[in-house]
Amino acid sequence: MSVLSDSSGEVEAILEPSRPPALAPASSGTSARVIGVDVARGLALLGMLAVHIFDTLHSNNTPSKTQQVLAGHALATFVLLAGVSLTFITKRSRTGSPLPDAAALATRALLIMLIGLALNSAVDPDIDVILPYYGLMFLLVIPLLRRSSHILIGISIGLVLFAPLVVLASFNTNLPDNEPTLAALIHPVDLFSPLLVTGSYPIVAYMAFICVGMVIGRLDLSQRLVAVRLTILGAILAAGSWLLSTLILFKFGALQHLRAAAPQKLSPDAAQNIILWDPDTVSSWWWLVERAPYTTTPFRMVHDLGIAMACLGLSLLITRSRLGRRALGPLAAAGAMTLTLYTAHVIVLDATSFLEDHPIQLFFVLAYIALTFAALWRQGGRRGPLEAAVTWASAHSRHLVESHSATNRTGQPQAKPSA
Repeated sequence: MSVLSDSSGEVEAILEPSRPPALAPASSGTSARVIGVDVARGLALLGMLAVHIFDTLHSNNTPSKTQQVLAGHALATFVLLAGVSLTFITKRSRTGSPLPDAAALATRALLIMLIGLALNSAVDPDIDVILPYYGLMFLLVIPLLRRSSHILIGISIGLVLFAPLVVLASFNTNLPDNEPTLAALIHPVDLFSPLLVTGSYPIVAYMAFICVGMVIGRLDLSQRLVAVRLTILGAILAAGSWLLSTLILFKFGALQHLRAAAPQKLSPDAAQNIILWDPDTVSSWWWLVERAPYTTTPFRMVHDLGIAMACLGLSLLITRSRLGRRALGPLAAAGAMTLTLYTAHVIVLDATSFLEDHPIQLFFVLAYIALTFAALWRQGGRRGPLEAAVTWASAHSRHLVESHSATNRTGQPQAKPSA
């Protein structure tokens, strides 16, 4: 989930708090670029909401439609779009000292991590909160902000190939895998082991999505051809990886090997559904050909990357028209304040049993509230409440570093930038 809002100029506020946003929608093409990113992020937010509300598997171990269509895809889109947003920092930080930008991003990362750890401390452990992973990914990406697209693509390919091996190797270790809470801050192993490798969203794999997003963000997203190519390439990657994994699973015996590694008490049909849609840590080399959501195998990673790219491409295409931008305005508004809405929906789901036995109604009620609140809040151009707080802290961190640098150069403190 990206917490860097393009349309609000939030990234620019971190970097240049005294200047107007450089990416304000001055033309239909630029508007499509900005609103299209927010629309894709809004879709990912609704997808995450659905994943948290609906069951993974039905009582007969058949997968729910949510698990088949949305699980893994919403997360991949969030992380990919985080990389796209970080590109705005990359473009600005190529000149001058990178330290102020690094300080701003590090502050943002640490605050997001703390919010996520606080949520993990307060809510049901069954709700896997992405924010601690998100925050640490922002910290780890700082050294990559000035790297070339070729290097970022190389890192992404390397992670797709080798990160699954690291995750697979962790299955046979005693490393902690519980979602980290605030208490983990004094136990580094309990904090970093789940976030990096053994948790629900291992960063060692999902950093590939950030890197791809940064490369995509350097393209001219206002161009129709770029959006079309993103859509087509994404669809090819998603379909090709899924079909190849399916071929290996069903035609080359991989499914039988995975069944043999599954608990013996499961019936063959139940074992197959669980393996294909909600597997646990199956310690077998055949796990590497899995395509189940969140398995971070090479096939699933490429599939999720493709879906995220296609989602972004389609969002950019739809929002090129005035009608599309108007129709999807509330969704774009929600996409521009996802930190606030994501945090709120986690708290609501944990704190209340409202419509607990009616997941469809619950989803539509929460989605309506989120979109309506976002549309009304954003009418005045305001950032979301949490977004505003994080941006304020990030901007002040940047100013402190700039003032310190200016003092070292001239011996005189730098004036604070005007609002």
